Amino acid sequence: MNSFQTFLIKAADLYLSAPVFFNWAAGIVATITVAVVWFAYWLGGKLSEGVVAELKGKVEVLEQRFGFAKDRAEAAAKEAADTKTDFEKLKQEIANQAPRETLQNSAAVLETNFDRLLSANNSTSRVLGYVSTGFNKEGQLKWRPIGEDEKHLLAPHPEGRRTLAKNEGDN
Repeated sequence: MNSFQTFLIKAADLYLSAPVFFNWAAGIVATITVAVVWFAYWLGGKLSEGVVAELKGKVEVLEQRFGFAKDRAEAAAKEAADTKTDFEKLKQEIANQAPRETLQNSAAVLETNFDRLLSANNSTSRVLGYVSTGFNKEGQLKWRPIGEDEKHLLAPHPEGRRTLAKNEGDN
């Protein structure tokens, strides 16, 4: 306790030797402290704005990719419906014993529809067939192809779209 009293006495002596300096110094130190805190706050805001803008750009890219995959999936569904219609038509022609040339034409149309259906499904799988593995050092998303053990992720779920709550409840 004696050393603390000595410290206070020496501090009081120092203040009494130049009270005007200490009166101004307190204001200057407080102003500098406030300026440093404000600058750190401002700089943090600017840096976070940059990060948010970068993440928004990445989300836009992912939305475009998803939109393209959705368009391809819709095209595949349309091709599947057209193929089913053409197949039903071919079955009807066979049942009605249509001429050979008519059957060949219908089979050719059906074969073309199958090819378009397969290409639409392949392009959808190619777009959706990657999984993000996080960010690299430059802040870009890294992707890897979906493995064979993960192919179920591309298959449509029989219940349609599942919610996160349902997925969590499945565990």
